[in-house]
Amino acid sequence: MLDQVNKERMISQQMEDTNKTSVLAPDIKTCVGIVGLAAIKETDTELVIYRRTLASGLNDWIQELSPSVLPHLRIFVAPEDVRSALNPMLDECGIPKNSMRKLLISDITELAFAFSQITESKRVDLRLEHIKNDACWRFHIDYVEFRLLTTYLGATTEWVQPAYANQAIKQQRKFSGPLEHLDIDDVAIFKGKGAAHAHGIVHHSPPLAGTGESRLLVCINKQSELSPDPWDNS
Repeated sequence: MLDQVNKERMISQQMEDTNKTSVLAPDIKTCVGIVGLAAIKETDTELVIYRRTLASGLNDWIQELSPSVLPHLRIFVAPEDVRSALNPMLDECGIPKNSMRKLLISDITELAFAFSQITESKRVDLRLEHIKNDACWRFHIDYVEFRLLTTYLGATTEWVQPAYANQAIKQQRKFSGPLEHLDIDDVAIFKGKGAAHAHGIVHHSPPLAGTGESRLLVCINKQSELSPDPWDNS
């Protein structure tokens, strides 16, 4: 009898999981491991979201940092050099050297490696940004091939299902249709207009002006004409 009850519970859970994933459009996928982000290279995939939880204590540590020390930096760097590049920059910001900072840098390094492998790039254009205004508030599709985003602090990136894309771009601040959003620490790779056969996913950064809130965001791209000079440790 107990086995039958457990079996029914398993079937019920499977049905719930199926319903959860069916909410997303066919060209939007989720994964539970970083290697799953490579699905963005599939022709019919426009967005991949890696659902994850950071190491214990890291989120709390980031939230407790003074806004005055949160970094706003950009480097064009090989993944194996991310740690060496970030450490002196975080020193300048005044972020304390401790185990949590090491975890943060390790996480960013892992994301840089993943993105470089997926895009076959020797270097990545990496931004670690403290945002406290309405930057990128407009609904848009990126003019890049691929873009990786994750939010460590504050409001997360919002996006719309393809069925509402034109409406969101047309109405902008007046858009009242359904909004999807990444969870804190989720890693997403969006396909942009630069990718072959891509439509792209309409998304934006939540407006922050006048709220007193801020975000800490990682954005990773391939090289572009806007990329800084390659980081050099010499």
